[in-house]
Amino acid sequence: MVEAEYNGVWSAPSEEDSAVPHVGAIPWDSEDVNQIIPAIRQALGYPFGDLSVVSPEGRYYTEISGEGRQAQATAPFVFNESASTIETVDGLLLQPTQRVGKDHTGPYRRVRTSGPSQSTGTRGRFFIPPPRNPSLNIFYIHVNPATHASTRDTPHVYFGIAFGNVDMEGGIAFHPAGRGNRHRQTGEEYGAPSYDRWVPYLKVREGKDERYFPIVGDSNNPKNHIRYDQLGQEAYYGFYVDLDLLPIGRAKIVQLHVVVYRVLLGEPEEYVLEHLFVARARAVPNTGVRVRRVISIAQNGIGENDPFGYELSGSYLLNLGVAYQPLFDIQDLYPVMQVYRQGGWQWWTPDITDEVRNFPNDTIVRATYLQPERWYRERTVSIDLRR
Repeated sequence: MVEAEYNGVWSAPSEEDSAVPHVGAIPWDSEDVNQIIPAIRQALGYPFGDLSVVSPEGRYYTEISGEGRQAQATAPFVFNESASTIETVDGLLLQPTQRVGKDHTGPYRRVRTSGPSQSTGTRGRFFIPPPRNPSLNIFYIHVNPATHASTRDTPHVYFGIAFGNVDMEGGIAFHPAGRGNRHRQTGEEYGAPSYDRWVPYLKVREGKDERYFPIVGDSNNPKNHIRYDQLGQEAYYGFYVDLDLLPIGRAKIVQLHVVVYRVLLGEPEEYVLEHLFVARARAVPNTGVRVRRVISIAQNGIGENDPFGYELSGSYLLNLGVAYQPLFDIQDLYPVMQVYRQGGWQWWTPDITDEVRNFPNDTIVRATYLQPERWYRERTVSIDLRR
């Protein structure tokens, strides 16, 4: 566990931005990667991992292996709130997401803290199974190819932080081989890799602006996505994925820290990827914050008033572990935690949690538990959309 203060950049929060510069401010207006990247590094107090940043104006910056460079003038993606989708700036569909402030866009399991709270961030380790058991003809992740042009089923694992009209969400989304960015009219897929992969993403919403900019890992760059090769040799036994979603107070930024390890049976974990995604955010207030973790299969085209809120598409996500590695090499992982303004990191326990929501029901969305800590040490979570 670590202390709540993060290199001195957490302090009494301000609900409004100030025009007066202060120590730790990010020089967004400079549009200079050589100023912005070091300022964010200083605010984070963390020198490791490749860093990608989206500014308030939607400018995108990245550094590869420690060398800063501006990747492109504008962020490649926008969030379409009315459709709950992440799309390219040209209108191509990347992935659906859960509907903000609503109960569904596809099936999900949601564990959410009861408010008000002083929580300011969250972290946890997840076991992501391989698509296929390397020894047996058993599959754990399957996205029906027929959904590419319809519901575009997209398994997700993510954390969320909400207060007032602000909502932050960061995690990973599964994209199968052959899926890139889809043209809505023609159905053509652009930039589709030939392998399955998990793509990290971070989106921060304030108000009802339909063109705010999420930051998404590049599907064609193995430095910031989690890749399975065509034969599964990149991850016979799956991955451990560490996710940290943590707003940084005075700097008014939010970071998603993704660290990935390949699971090697009978051998130590092998490091695969470390990446930091950073976006502009408001300072977190002292109280009234709600934190959630969600495992879902988001589906496109499910209307807000749809009577079911999901489709039985044939896709599935099975045996995903929360603080537990349930396949091949059984062991505990470190549990999901929250960080509080006073008190540092603490385990996410039932006494600070609303009743868990499995949508639509406990048949399609299932969880098994490590007793007695049933809400923060889930042995497995599965979502099965087969008929």
